[in-house]
Formats: sequence, structure tokens, C-alpha cells
Amino acid sequence: MEFWYLLFSGARSGAYNMSLDEELLRFALSELDCPILRFYQWEKPTISLGFHQKLDDIKTDLCRERGIDIVVRPTGGRAILHIDELTYSLVVPPSHPLARLSLLKSYYRINTAIAYGLNKLGVECSVNEGAPNGAGIKNPSCFSSTSKYEITHNGKKLVGSAQRRLKGAFLQQGSILLDRGYLMLEEFVNRSERNLAQKSTTLRDCLGFRPQVEEVASALIWGFKEKFEIEFVDVSRDKKGRIYGISKKCFRQVCTDGA
Repeated sequence: MEFWYLLFSGARSGAYNMSLDEELLRFALSELDCPILRFYQWEKPTISLGFHQKLDDIKTDLCRERGIDIVVRPTGGRAILHIDELTYSLVVPPSHPLARLSLLKSYYRINTAIAYGLNKLGVECSVNEGAPNGAGIKNPSCFSSTSKYEITHNGKKLVGSAQRRLKGAFLQQGSILLDRGYLMLEEFVNRSERNLAQKSTTLRDCLGFRPQVEEVASALIWGFKEKFEIEFVDVSRDKKGRIYGISKKCFRQVCTDGA
């Protein structure tokens, strides 16, 4: 039986969340012996930009007035307003078979596990295997278009994910929409076509109610177990472990930078 690490980080700042994902990716290059699946949320509404996205896409003055933080993700893609969601990240070391797959093939396998877990929750969703939907539009929002192998419900994007590869290892980050707060992003981006509600959906819309974060995380864990034939080792409270040490290091660094 193969084992992966499981890490619950709770609700943290955007700076901490992005810093920890990036540090775990670097950790994967040297010491990590199996993948790490991490779940987290955001302690305040935060807009994240894709790694190559320009800050000009965002109305920064309005964000400052409304108390909305802005961070840059280590992965690509376009802007997301993180509110009413469960975020996941998966870090895979170079030695793992999943890391030897192409970006698209690994993306497909991971998203298939996520969709399978959401199916168990009662969500009718699937991995989009057709042509990208809306990829050519100018909207700077992640949820305004659907790429190949992303997760959709009735043709609408439900989970937005992106990958970054580094020397054979990779990090995949994704946002699973619980409720409709993310739609407020249209107020804070330039060149918005205001089509998020037509292009994307949430678990509330799929199920008729907003599920608890713990329910969603449990269903996703089950999906990964089933599709990858693995078990998880929860390292969230292992204060002697290396992963816990990296988490504390990132927390101290973010506190220092914000001082």
C-alpha cells in the first residue's frame, strides 16, 4: 500500500498560503518521499493572480479600500477571489510516477480523483475532456473559462486548478467553490465581461445547500484513496516532523515581512 501525507492548515493569510505551497514544492526536490495533499482556506477575502498575470488586471486602489489582499500564486492561470471556497494543493516529488506523466496527463488523473470525491458528496460533475471553453476571451478571471480536463457541472466550471513544474517535481493548486462570494471578483478586475455566473458554478448551486468544509475535504480524501489506491498519513499535528517545521518557518517569515 502506498502512503501520501495529508496536511490541514485551516484558514490563513494569502501570503502564508502561497509561501507554504512554494516551500513545500522546494522541499519536494530534496527530502520529500511521497506526495503531500494539503487543504486550506483564507482568513480574509484575497485575490490571487496567476504567476505570469499582470497586476494591471486588478483595481488595486479599490482592493485597498475594501480590505482585500492581493497575492501571486506560484502556479499559472488567472485571478481568483478566494472566499467561500476550499482550496487544495498537491505537491509531488520527482521520484513519484505521477511526476513522470505529462502536465496534462497528471492534471487529468488528479482532477479525476477530485471529481470522483465530489460525486460521492452528491455533486454531478465530471472532467471536461472537450475543447477549452472561452480560452480566447480577455477576461482576467480564472472562472470565466474552462480548460481541458477541468471539472465542470452542466458545462460550468466548478473547480479551477493550475500546475507549476520545478526540476521534475510539481505543485498543483485548486479552488473548489462552496458558495457565490467569488462572483464579487468582477468588481475588482479591469476588462471584466461580467460573465462569471454564466461560466461557472458552486457546490451550493449543485447541491441546493452549502456543504461544510469538513464534508468536502472528507469526500475528496476518499476520491484520492480510491483512484490512486493509497492511504494518508495526517502530519498536521506532527510537531517533530519536517513538514510541520516548514509550516512554522513560513508563518514566522510572513509575520516578519508584514511587520
